[in-house]
Amino acid sequence: MSSPQERSSNRVLIWFSGIAGALGSKARPSGFFKSLNIDSIIWVDEKAPFSWGNSIDIEELCKTLLPLTKNKELLFFGNSMGGFLAILLSKYLKPIKVITMNPQYSVHPDIILEKRWPEFINVITQFKHKDLTNSFIPDTDYAIMFGVDDQDELHFRLFNTHRNLPNVQIIKFLDYKTNLDNAAHQAGVYLNRLGIFRDVIANFYNSKSLKEIFIKNSVRYTGLKH
Repeated sequence: MSSPQERSSNRVLIWFSGIAGALGSKARPSGFFKSLNIDSIIWVDEKAPFSWGNSIDIEELCKTLLPLTKNKELLFFGNSMGGFLAILLSKYLKPIKVITMNPQYSVHPDIILEKRWPEFINVITQFKHKDLTNSFIPDTDYAIMFGVDDQDELHFRLFNTHRNLPNVQIIKFLDYKTNLDNAAHQAGVYLNRLGIFRDVIANFYNSKSLKEIFIKNSVRYTGLKH
């Protein structure tokens, strides 16, 4: 976990990176966070061997974060494995908003046959967190975003079992598909190419419409509620 970058408000953003810092602390875009009106940014990078939280002492992590987050409004962002961690930790830290890009629902072999990252998944000796079934809490708003990708589709379908929860939106971008030049696992990269990544995050955190942004930029999608 790296030191927070300070701003001035009553909001703290906790940013959970993907494997090897993907879309995380290694890619801190200059000026990106000014529009989010946040007091500080805390970067959480799980170190190799990556374990989807199974090797993390969550109680100790929460104690470490408490002095930095006490009496603050918490906002979470997570990419891929970091998306899994953001949703998992939401029930412990109780953020007001969680936005994730291509999170895994589980990497447990009895739940999903995940063929990616075998060098990490196959060495997890104990699954303390088999899946995210019981991780959604009613006072947190969740936006979970995917492209069209065969492997991510397995996770999308399981997340979609929570689609009837009023505070959970599972969004799929229909024009962002896997091919040789376009890895649909990076929904954040797709939004950034369209020039709307920052606006999407800012609008969600500020309880503004995502639909207007998508319509304006001709983004085809499913699953958005408002």
